[in-house]
This record gives sequence, C-alpha cells and structure tokens, in this order.
Amino acid sequence: MCGHAEGDHDHHEHGHHHEHDHHEHEHHHEHDHHENEHDHHEHGHDHHEHDHHHEHEHHDHDHHHDHGVPSLEMSSHEQAVIATVRCIIPGSYEEAVNALKEAMRKTAAEIEENGGLIGHVKAFAREENRSCMISIPEADDVQVKETASPCVHVECANIVFALTPDELETIVRTHFAPWLS
Repeated sequence: MCGHAEGDHDHHEHGHHHEHDHHEHEHHHEHDHHENEHDHHEHGHDHHEHDHHHEHEHHDHDHHHDHGVPSLEMSSHEQAVIATVRCIIPGSYEEAVNALKEAMRKTAAEIEENGGLIGHVKAFAREENRSCMISIPEADDVQVKETASPCVHVECANIVFALTPDELETIVRTHFAPWLS
C-alpha cells in the first residue's frame, strides 16, 4: 500500500513537470510555427505555380497528340540526362521490334561516339492486338469496323551521362525520326 502511494506521488510529480515542459514547448512551437507558416506559404506558392504550369503544358501536349504519343521528353536526374521516347511503330511485332532494336543500337553508338556514357538505354514494347470500332447509328444497325493495322507501342528511356540535353535530344530524334513525326 505504502509503495503504491509513493508510486502515485512520483507519477504526480512527473506529470506536473511534464505539463510544465509541454506548456513551454507549445509556446515555443507556436512561435516557430508562425515563422514556418510564412516561409511555407511563400514556398508553397512557388511550388503551386510550377505544378500548375507543368500540368497545363502536359494537358496541351496530350490534347495535341494521342495521349502524348508520339513524344520526346527531356529530363535530368542528378548528373544524368534522360530522353524518353513514346511512339508507335507500324508493322508486325517482329518487324517493329527489329526496327526499334536497330534505332536503339544506332542511338547508343552515336551517344558513345559523341563522348557520352550510357547509363541505360531501355525500351518497353507492347503489341497492339486486334481492335475495332463499333457504332450504332440506329438500334437495328450495328456496324463494326476492324482496325487492321498492326503496330507496337514503344516507351524508350535513354539515360546518359556527359552529354548536354540538346546533344542527346538531337541524337535520339535522328534515330527515332520516322515515328516521332
């Protein structure tokens, strides 16, 4: 019983001490928070502008093409420059993949000839299977139009060091030209 009472007493002391600290901390925190809020607001405003601008451009780009295809986007990450191609290569899967491999090989060769270092040149290719458009001008008239043009959807990332974005863009555009126009 005696031990229990002491325990309570300790607990009370501790609680009181803790609350006192907490109060000071709150006060201090409020002050900091106010300053941070100001900074955050300034920064947040800039950040919002940037996002809005980017989204707006992206939207226009998508609207102009078929969901961003074909496109060549340049970006950078630390020391690397990245050129990402999104395009559609017509033809059968085998023909399109062979054409893509050749374009990638030539791109890689020219990157190295120009003193660039390849971080990664990689592509994801997906065959467009049979597709059709179904339209019903009147309830008893169902029209199906087959799309008989085989093609492969490609996304190719070229991650390169020691070249400028302009140099890399020129090289990639040269070898992917048939599918970027």
